[in-house]
Amino acid sequence: MLFNKFKRTEAGQKDDFSKDYPKALKKARLNWSLLFTVAIFSVVLIFSLITIRFQQVTVFNRIDNRLVELTNLSQTAIDRFRMPEGEGELPQFLFEEDQFIQIYDPTGNLRFELGAKIPENMNLKLKIGPKSEHDNKFTTIKFTDKEGDIKTFRTYTTVIQNRIPNLAITIRVGIDTQRAIDERTSFRNGVIIFLMIFPVFAWILGYLLAGMVLKPVRENYNLLRRFSFDASHELKTPLAIIKMSTGMLLTKSDRLDESVAKKIKTIDNATQRMDNLVKQLLQLARAQNIADNDKINEKIDLQQFMMSLVEEYTSYADKHHVTIRHKVFTNREIHSNRNALRSIIGNILDNAIKFSPEGSTVDIRLKKGMYTMLVEIEDKGPGISVEDRNKIFDRFYKADKSRHDARGSGMGLSIAEEYAKRLGIKMEVESALGKGTTFTIRLPT
Repeated sequence: MLFNKFKRTEAGQKDDFSKDYPKALKKARLNWSLLFTVAIFSVVLIFSLITIRFQQVTVFNRIDNRLVELTNLSQTAIDRFRMPEGEGELPQFLFEEDQFIQIYDPTGNLRFELGAKIPENMNLKLKIGPKSEHDNKFTTIKFTDKEGDIKTFRTYTTVIQNRIPNLAITIRVGIDTQRAIDERTSFRNGVIIFLMIFPVFAWILGYLLAGMVLKPVRENYNLLRRFSFDASHELKTPLAIIKMSTGMLLTKSDRLDESVAKKIKTIDNATQRMDNLVKQLLQLARAQNIADNDKINEKIDLQQFMMSLVEEYTSYADKHHVTIRHKVFTNREIHSNRNALRSIIGNILDNAIKFSPEGSTVDIRLKKGMYTMLVEIEDKGPGISVEDRNKIFDRFYKADKSRHDARGSGMGLSIAEEYAKRLGIKMEVESALGKGTTFTIRLPT
């Protein structure tokens, strides 16, 4: 029966469980999103740096290739038009703006100069001989022109053999690199702007990837919650039957053998404990499944609310020979979920009574903060060690293992914390061994 109901819930229409994203998974998703964002951005950053470097090399390689191409064109033109002393020029169409060509005769004198003008001190100083020391050499020259602008030229020098043996003509071509520098700067600035904007897209992509990674975890989490909720519901009926049966048998215990009566009493006690545990599991499941529109749904008069809560737990305190002591509560209204708030304060008050020594008091104080109302519950119990203080809200955790059979299931504070997380309520604990414990509940107004 339990399995069938659980299976129906899983296969049926979408329920409230599937809408919930627990705090731990939210934190995990944010962590994974950050990790994915850093990884994605790092990959893109490295790729961008490689691209910038590749673009820079490509631009200047393109210049070098153009320089070699110009020298080949120049050599062809020289062969076609010859180069007699004082006659002829190379055709201007070979050259674009911000380019120049220089041709030196075998004696090292500059014969032709076309295109952009460069200072005379930048001309080549050639030694007379069959071979120039500048042959097949790339260089970069930098100077300031007449207008005061800094010019940078990439040059290439090569030597071609003339028709006369052992006589060589030196050709030097140059291209202004400013256009390439502007292209490189523009590309680099574009990449930088892209990298400044990209983290937003990287975060969105990382968040989506984290959701995909954590989807199976979320589904398993909701599966366990549905099972806990359905199992608790289904266990109520058989437990009620067992309790009724043991109750009937205990009414006739005088007719039963003493050993049998003791076993029935043990079964009844165990059933009662299990029934309490099932109720707490149901309460925890409800706390986890509290809907957003249920978080703040009514006005609560704290004075009346606290007085009714004290009256409710007075008989329980009398049973433990503990006195609940309180002052006149402040008349203050808050907006919250009444049942959830009763569960939070009630579970803490229940613990305070349960672990207080006989004849002691449990003090309840209601204080007004700047933006909150503070409910303080102080007991005179054994206190909680620093080591245990961070674990008391864990499910089934008990600071004193010797209380395992007599003092509850260890679920009360877990239920209180679950409701508190859903309602935006903060809980603080102050305790010292042998001096009691004080719980402070901060209720938003």
